[in-house]
Amino acid sequence: MKPGKNFDKPDLYDLSGLYIRTNSGCVLAQAIDKDSVADKAGMKEGDILTRLDGQDIAKIELFDVRKRLCEDGTRVKLRVKQAEKELEFTLDLKSFETKK
Repeated sequence: MKPGKNFDKPDLYDLSGLYIRTNSGCVLAQAIDKDSVADKAGMKEGDILTRLDGQDIAKIELFDVRKRLCEDGTRVKLRVKQAEKELEFTLDLKSFETKK
């Protein structure tokens, strides 16, 4: 078995709380962490992501979408189809602080 093209790239930590996957050419929110940025914004499991910062998400590789959701200190705009409605969410991505 040969390593994939992203084999040597580092693992990234998603700061949005979204677990996304592709399904029939769509990018789908498979799950959302409770109390995450995406959850607090109102995103729901099953949302279909259509645009990322104004770009058609179908034209962006899934790895690059995930990478964008890992950029600490950035603001991401997502347009989604949710229950037959088109909605836009703004997510402010911040790394989690652990208390000692």
